[in-house]
Amino acid sequence: MANSPKTIGIDASRANRARKTGVEWYSFRLIQELKGTIPSDCRVVLYSDEPLRGELGELPENWNGQVLKWPPRRLWTLLRLSWEMYRNPPDLLFVPSHVLPLVLPKSSVITVHDVGFTAFPEAYGRKDRLFQGLMTARAAKTASDILTVSEFSKAEIARHFPEASGRVTVTPLAFDPYRFPVQERGEVLSAVGRNRLRPPYFLFVGRLESKKNIDGLIRAFRIFHEQHAGQVGARQLALVGPPGRGYEAAKAGLSGSLATDFIREVGYADDVDLPLLYAGAEALVFPSRYEGFGLPVLEAFASRIPVILSRTASLPEVAGEAAEYFDPDSPEDLARAMRLIAESRERRDFLVQAGEDRLRGFSWKKTARMTWEVLSSRLNP
Repeated sequence: MANSPKTIGIDASRANRARKTGVEWYSFRLIQELKGTIPSDCRVVLYSDEPLRGELGELPENWNGQVLKWPPRRLWTLLRLSWEMYRNPPDLLFVPSHVLPLVLPKSSVITVHDVGFTAFPEAYGRKDRLFQGLMTARAAKTASDILTVSEFSKAEIARHFPEASGRVTVTPLAFDPYRFPVQERGEVLSAVGRNRLRPPYFLFVGRLESKKNIDGLIRAFRIFHEQHAGQVGARQLALVGPPGRGYEAAKAGLSGSLATDFIREVGYADDVDLPLLYAGAEALVFPSRYEGFGLPVLEAFASRIPVILSRTASLPEVAGEAAEYFDPDSPEDLARAMRLIAESRERRDFLVQAGEDRLRGFSWKKTARMTWEVLSSRLNP
């Protein structure tokens, strides 16, 4: 009698969100690529709190979606997914974010993207910091395997949660070739205009918070702008992302500066506008003090624009020599890097080519294959 097919359960609740940021895009793209990676003799169940949206709901024959409705929404993983694991456990559960359900099947794999709450506790609310700490500690003790997105994050997990050592595998992020790059100049200019921007402008993508060094970016832009005051084609700074902890205090530092009129708060940009905003930018400026990976770096490479990066955390690991680096503790050094990119066509061209070369090492197909190697090792020990 033939063995029954193994069942893999995947938490697709983050991938199914209408508004996606880093973890949501990771979950979505990885699941999409796993559809062509997981063999047909495995059964796959996507758990979600709402019916699957769009492409996510286009499932291979051996896949199906299961909507687990349970109020309140914020406790969906800990309550409803736990009940499903108790009632009808798969052979393996894969959670592409930080939180495991309270009840686990025989094998479980989780992705811990970073442990920034340990390095920058002030960037998190007390409840959020406590929750992340508890959930990560539990994952470190109970998950069969832990995935993370960089060697930097792997080292950080081992340092703060030594009980996880030996069970952490690096599966890097990638970029979406269907969204990047954008070549249609008319569409780019239209999106730029819709967002009250005009080229040339520097671009920041991410949550506007202290962990991302948004205060250092604003101070550096003020220095840069005052050095270029009155020049034709004065640069704007486009801030793409929702406000977070520390942003209001950072904005207050612009009081009395003419640079205030050259900063544009775009807010959340959807998956149509965001690639267009990259394509219209002179450079991505990414001053973050702590990143598990830094997905905007790859998106900028794919958009063929230079990247200005803080030399910290995982960022040098991701970008290699394809970035203009600066000291994250020195707004003056960031202003210098911005000035170099603004004034040197030769440096811009070098970084664009280096970014294209660097990008060849990253793909969602490769990430899915590495992920499947870990999952399959637990299905067939």
